[in-house]
Amino acid sequence: MNEATMSLRDKVLGGVLAGFVAGLVAGLLPVASPGLGWNLLVSPMLGLVFGLVFGDRVRTAGAGLIWGESFGLLWWLIGPMTLDPLLAGRGLTWTISRTQELFPLLPGQVVGYGAVLGLSCYLLMWGLGRLKPVETSASPKPAQPYPPTGQPIVPPLVQAIIVGGLSGLIGSWVFVRGIETAEFFPLVAGLMGSNSMLVGRILHYVIGTIIGVSFGVLFQRDVRGAGSGLVWGLSYGLTWWVIGPLTLLPLLLGYGINLDWSQAAARAAFSPLIAHMLYGAMVGLIYALINKLWHVLFIDSDPLNRTVEGAGARGLRGIIMGQAGGVIGGLLFTIVMVGIGALPRVASLVGASSDVAGFIVHLIISIIIGSSYGLLFEREAHSYGSGLAWGLTYGLLWWLVGALTLFPILLRQPVDWSLPVVVDLYPSLVGHLLYGAGLGLLFQILARRYDAALSGRARSGTQGTRLVVPLAQQRRSGTSAPALWAITLVLGVVIPLLLS
Repeated sequence: MNEATMSLRDKVLGGVLAGFVAGLVAGLLPVASPGLGWNLLVSPMLGLVFGLVFGDRVRTAGAGLIWGESFGLLWWLIGPMTLDPLLAGRGLTWTISRTQELFPLLPGQVVGYGAVLGLSCYLLMWGLGRLKPVETSASPKPAQPYPPTGQPIVPPLVQAIIVGGLSGLIGSWVFVRGIETAEFFPLVAGLMGSNSMLVGRILHYVIGTIIGVSFGVLFQRDVRGAGSGLVWGLSYGLTWWVIGPLTLLPLLLGYGINLDWSQAAARAAFSPLIAHMLYGAMVGLIYALINKLWHVLFIDSDPLNRTVEGAGARGLRGIIMGQAGGVIGGLLFTIVMVGIGALPRVASLVGASSDVAGFIVHLIISIIIGSSYGLLFEREAHSYGSGLAWGLTYGLLWWLVGALTLFPILLRQPVDWSLPVVVDLYPSLVGHLLYGAGLGLLFQILARRYDAALSGRARSGTQGTRLVVPLAQQRRSGTSAPALWAITLVLGVVIPLLLS
């Protein structure tokens, strides 16, 4: 489905029908407010808005999912948080206590309504587009420049299933790093009527593989690179936290048919939240890396489609620019570390205890992480705003990977993803976000100066000097990256705060 086949009719009909389907699903949820009738009345109108505003951007199932979830999050802020108290005459009540009170509606609006809306809108508009007769034009539009492509050795869907399944299998191993397996595996085995550790372990890896396959099927056309794949997976992990521990697991274990999305239930399932986010990030990263390796082996190396600049030169430049960004981000992070007195603890990684040693170790780590950013997000951003957003999401990820996981491992301490530990480390999240902001912005400044694919400057290639088309012009309009940043950052930052 492309922009040429998207008509106003498709947007209106697809949006209204998708809104009706989403309203029906959301209205049947036990936590629905204010009820089925009201949802069926309002949801088609919201679906119309969604179709008109975001219809051109819902070109894949993954894009529909993420735009729908972001729309559901936005409506939670506009509806229950704002309009409901205003219409009831209570005035605005944007307080922490009010937000925590409305937490049970958040999973319903994001997943129960928004995800259903986005996926339904994609399927309906795809179907309506196929019903439209193909129009021929005497003067076709000139071909748009796209990165080189090659002939697929296997069908794309088969490739997505295989690579997604392998990514899910590896991600399942990461999932249990901070989970108490003595309790978790018997709980999973209960789905088969057993309490065996072995049965639970096998079933866990089977489920993880299936979710990985679903990731490949949904996002096969959305994952552009390793960095974006990592964030796509992070967001998908958040979605499966709602679908799995909060919804399907209690139902399948026979705890009752009433969904429990209360704060108490979410607190009890908080460790799986971190596990799902890291699982999703690993799935997205492995999926993107395997696809990138395939591209390098069979497309970049094609003599007819050879790129002007080799992968080695691009990678080395990305590492150097990432290191420079890591220094700036590390200095911004230091402000928070000094404020919370964390430098001596960082120094303990090398057996020291002084602030100076902690600062040096911290700066070295910042440079290493910056190098990884340069490799993963080499050409993901095409503007300063997108560079800032990718940096913030990468900072959030490294709070999960670094402060919550790798840091205790390096100190030979058990990994603990429980809510009290995460809340205790919440100030560190602010530092990681500052680090990501500095890293992403400086990297983008340097990239636009030294990367011809972003600036459009002429470079000398094998066939002489030629103009390189800017990367922003090579990409289709209407990317779903803004929705991806919004849903990942807002939920990743807000949920721990609401459950504290």
